[in-house]
Amino acid sequence: MDDLYAIFPVSTGGNIPWAVIEPHRDRACANFGLSLEELARGGGLSWREIFLVLTERPSCDWNEIPSIKHAYDEVQKIIKEHRKSG
Repeated sequence: MDDLYAIFPVSTGGNIPWAVIEPHRDRACANFGLSLEELARGGGLSWREIFLVLTERPSCDWNEIPSIKHAYDEVQKIIKEHRKSG
């Protein structure tokens, strides 16, 4: 996605910058069998699913995430680091 201000939807509400998830396109496809565009059109991913993608973990690691809040907090840290570097 070329748009600097593009967003990727969170299925439970909210969104993240597309630029944060774009570098993890291959992991998202491996985990869910769909492109980022297809996932976005389908309503996006949950905070746990996004955390797995952004940390390059397979979807089978789902049970290793203690809570939705943990996933949300970690995703927010990743976004913050992305903004600092970017």
